[in-house]
Amino acid sequence: MTALTVTPLSNQFIKDATSLFNNMKTPASILAGTMVPLGILNTLPKHDTKPETKLMKIVRQTYLLVSVFSFGSEVLAVMYLTMAVNKLTETAIAPAASLIELLKRDFALAWTGTNSHFIFGMFGLMYMICVRSFFMVRVSNTNKYFASSIYSVVGSLFFLMLSAVNKQVAAGPGEGKNVVDLFSGYVRILYKQVNNKGSFGTCQAIGLALGIVSVAGAMMGSFEVLNRNTEKEE
Repeated sequence: MTALTVTPLSNQFIKDATSLFNNMKTPASILAGTMVPLGILNTLPKHDTKPETKLMKIVRQTYLLVSVFSFGSEVLAVMYLTMAVNKLTETAIAPAASLIELLKRDFALAWTGTNSHFIFGMFGLMYMICVRSFFMVRVSNTNKYFASSIYSVVGSLFFLMLSAVNKQVAAGPGEGKNVVDLFSGYVRILYKQVNNKGSFGTCQAIGLALGIVSVAGAMMGSFEVLNRNTEKEE
């Protein structure tokens, strides 16, 4: 009678979890590399004679902000997944009944953070493409039919991507049905860790605080552009 070899539960899912994280590395790196020449190194074109509306001026001034945030999100996604793979490789993982249980128990922040920032960056890239397309169409005086076609392509791609992400989130190991649940779950995990005395991280708290400052600064900057233009018109 042949004896059966029993693989410890802790080893059954390590390879699968490592593959899940590594699958995100190349796409995130490609997106990050794309954003540098598209959004950071190149400014938006400007029409020589047509004046820009208030909204256009706000969009122009927030373009670099979105570009930097999207690039940083992809880099942070790579950092999360790299740290997770290192932990899976270098440390002893307690037994788990399933891959989902392993991810939720030991890698909730890393898995949710990797996916959230990857998707943040992907949506940011689509925003950059949409904005740049609008200004290029405006500068090149593209006729309304080509302009409509270009905007429809961007919109089609965005909603197809959103649909694919929502379906993947619903089928994945997380506790949500769409991308909003994914993002809110990531924020909840971060907030819980900041308020947990046992796992409190000063850098984590500073990062969240600076994120709030960034959002507030963007809002105040938009209001300033609106007020400045209103005063000039008067």
